[in-house]
Formats: sequence, structure tokens, C-alpha cells
Amino acid sequence: MRMSFYLPLLLVAVLSITGQSQVSATITLAHSTPDTVDVMMTNTIPVAGVQFNLSGASVSGLSGGSSAAANWFVQSGPTGVVLMVSFSATTVPASATETLLARLSLAPPTASIPPCPLGCPPNQVCISGIVVSSVQGLSIPSNSIDCIMPTTITLGAVPAPGAVLPIMLSSPDDAGAFYVCGLTLSPYPGTPLPGSDNRIVPITNDWLLAASLNATGAFFGNIGYLSLGMGDATATLIIPPIPSLAGFSFFAAFVTTSPNSSSGIGSFSAAKLITL
Repeated sequence: MRMSFYLPLLLVAVLSITGQSQVSATITLAHSTPDTVDVMMTNTIPVAGVQFNLSGASVSGLSGGSSAAANWFVQSGPTGVVLMVSFSATTVPASATETLLARLSLAPPTASIPPCPLGCPPNQVCISGIVVSSVQGLSIPSNSIDCIMPTTITLGAVPAPGAVLPIMLSSPDDAGAFYVCGLTLSPYPGTPLPGSDNRIVPITNDWLLAASLNATGAFFGNIGYLSLGMGDATATLIIPPIPSLAGFSFFAAFVTTSPNSSSGIGSFSAAKLITL
């Protein structure tokens, strides 16, 4: 008989002898942009397919990553089921470090998206029911759930000339990380991140951004570290008491740093509109 007939049996034998913990895969979520999350994977053997259920958001698109490089078929359903699989025996190679499997574009959850069956924390985007398959169609041991908290920016008071405006920053998955908050006249076209990091931060390099970054401690307390427990902080903006500023609009956004990112930038918020 052909050797391929024995491969599934051989893999099962290896699992029973060495222990399943040595043959495994881990699927996790990582922040990408305010409207996308990255699906990351570490795997000790080549993988030919991944399936999971998404809760807390709807999937509006899938792109990039090792699944695209392997020419996998990718699909998301109205009930939150995400399928990424090879129909031509192409695999994602084994990797001991996290690699990008795919980037999910997110939209608010619809009525057809069921709640997480494993009791996910509220206000989080979660994946559950994770199934990872080998090229022989065998299930590879993996984690069962992973969640990620959104990165948000909110205002703690009504903005007005002469007011002290607290800008509340939150990125729980980046607790303890260094952050920088900036002001800009417009989030478009934004600032592309360098190197292989192809994300665009919604802060445009204009005179207001330069002023806000250079005025640290003068009228804008905008740098520091997110709290270790909750991953939050407050940037304080002292608005000049100039009546003619009434009606003036601008935006605020913040970024966190990460040593695991090629650009050095971890998460970043959406741009928050501020009108005096």
C-alpha cells in the first residue's frame, strides 16, 4: 500500500508515545487597528485548516497572513463561524513564534451572532470552538478560547474654551505599556507605520500634532504608562480660555508601544472628535 495510507496512523502513534502537548497549536487574537484584529498562530507541526466561532463582533472581511500565502479558502458566516482551509493540501509551516494567520475586519455584531458559549467576558471580541487540522485531516490539540478587549478613547468632561478636559484612554490588553496621545486636525490620510507594519494610525502629521507632542506637560499631559491592572490612563488637555475657540473641532487618538511589533507600535485607538 502507499505510504500515505499509514501517515494518519503514524501521527496517532507519535501522539500516543510523545504526548499530545508536544504536538499542538495556539490561536490567539491581537490588536491591529480599531476596526480589525489579527488572528495569530503558533504551531509545532504544519497546519492545513482552522475553524472558530467569533462573538462580540461580525466579520466584514478576511485578508493577508499565512493563510493567504498558502492559498487557503477563507470564509465567514452570518453566525460568526470563520473557516480557513486548504483544498489542495497546502499548509502553514510550523512556527515556534506567533505568526499572522489572517486579519479580520470587524463590524458591530448582528442579531444572528450568538453569544460566546463559554461565558466570555462582556464587551470583548472572542473566538471559541477552535478547531485546528493537520494535512491528514486529524485534529491538532489547541486552546479553546481567546478574547481581546477593544482599545477606546472617551472624554471625561464637556470640551469648552478654558476647560480642563480629561481624555480617558483604555487598552486592557496593553496594561503597563507606554502610551502617547496626540491631537490632529484630521485622522485622514493618517500616518503609515514603517517597515513591514502596514497599518495606518488615524493621526495626520499636521501643526496641531506637532504642537500637542511638543507641549507635553504645558497644556497637554499626553504621555505615560497605562495602569498595570486595567490598562487605562488619563491624558489631560488644558484648553486655552479664548472665546473665539468655540466651535473649533479637532481629533485625539493614542498609541501604545510594543517590542513585539516591527514598527514598535502596539495598539492604537480610533480618532475621537472633539468640538469646543
